[in-house]
Amino acid sequence: MFKFSKLTPFSLSLAGIMMCELVWLWYVGILYVPEMLDEQTIEWIFRIMRIGSLSFPTMIFFNLTETLVYSQEKIGFLNKLFTRKNVYRYMVITVILYALNWTSMTVKEMKLVSLGGFDHYYPVYGVLGFTQFLQTLSIVVWLSCGVYMALKMKNEYLKAFHSRFSVIAILGSFMGLMNFIEGAVIYATLLSAVIFTVGIMYAFHHFREKVMEHERKLEIEKIKMEYVGYATSSLIHEIKNPLTVVNGYFQLIQQQEGLDENIRRMIKITDNSAKHIENVLNEFVKFVNTKEIKLEYQSANALIKQTMDMMKIKSDERNIILHNLEEDQEITLAFDTSRISQVLINLYKNAIEAMEDNDGEKHIYTKLYSSGYNLHVEIKDTGNGIPKEMLDTIFKPFKTNKEKGTGLGLSICQNIMLAHKGEISIKESNENGTTFLLTLPIEDYSTMFIK
Repeated sequence: MFKFSKLTPFSLSLAGIMMCELVWLWYVGILYVPEMLDEQTIEWIFRIMRIGSLSFPTMIFFNLTETLVYSQEKIGFLNKLFTRKNVYRYMVITVILYALNWTSMTVKEMKLVSLGGFDHYYPVYGVLGFTQFLQTLSIVVWLSCGVYMALKMKNEYLKAFHSRFSVIAILGSFMGLMNFIEGAVIYATLLSAVIFTVGIMYAFHHFREKVMEHERKLEIEKIKMEYVGYATSSLIHEIKNPLTVVNGYFQLIQQQEGLDENIRRMIKITDNSAKHIENVLNEFVKFVNTKEIKLEYQSANALIKQTMDMMKIKSDERNIILHNLEEDQEITLAFDTSRISQVLINLYKNAIEAMEDNDGEKHIYTKLYSSGYNLHVEIKDTGNGIPKEMLDTIFKPFKTNKEKGTGLGLSICQNIMLAHKGEISIKESNENGTTFLLTLPIEDYSTMFIK
């Protein structure tokens, strides 16, 4: 089901769920071969294979935890319940239950039962047999939480997958609880296996189709952008050639002596307008060309520090304190160095320009950290903030509050981040300054499932 380009806790938990289901079927199936093995051997294999049923709810718990960690969804009490610390605690409980499985307190003996011409063994439970039942019952509890989690999730792909996965697994698990009823175990196991296997395969297939549909849409958009880029580049080329001639003649005319001052002023205004057009064209070329990136695994810390060193001269000239990078770990991931550097430079440049006219101390803070499977970079200035009426349109092309700005800088940054399957957003903006947040995936989950 998976293309393990890189093993992750999320993918391992799903593989673990499937493996536990398989072992669970083995541990029940061994009860139905009394003519092939003696009672002692069957009981011994039964206790060994019981690790499947006991570990199944733990794997469900593990999977839901990694889903929350990866998606960074905030779903109230579930974020407190499904944590990695609780996963480790639950694993300890599972180990204890498995150890008790080897004592007579949970399973005292094997009882030979004849049902419909079938001779099979059925475990006689001891005083602590209810703990095995509670562990199996917990599957339904965790999967119910999974359904609630899916309904609250914003990620439509994970939402669709987990809603189907959880509902189907709940149906299969209810049948699995009948394993504790003498005489029903064979029917319950077979029905549970059919429901779970067919249902989970459907959930995976549906998720795979959704991912493929998304990839097809991205491919179509990419083709459209390539065509627009080609057409735009051709148009810009045709405009820039005569514009270069116009700029050249403006330079020659301004060097002429004896020109009337009023005419010289009009020529200067026209020359500035031509240069502005040229600047807009150059920025538009960058905007169109941000879709192509070359990924390479490297240190994000090193790139940020290198970019800060480049911007320090500019910040010192304007008496702005560019603080050292706040970091707590080394983070390596795949990104295009020149493109991400372009984003960082643009944000530092904007932060410096936002504080140029301010009095008092001026600061720029940079923070690097990870959360779940994402890298985050915060760049904070102590400027006057972004006007509220511009917050919703700040990343759209040609939207700017600068007199000399083209309004393409942040749009280019957004395109670069989207090309990396990341995002750029405004975390906070008020009269005390603005904080931009960059997010990049450390692990790319779109490549987890087979194409």
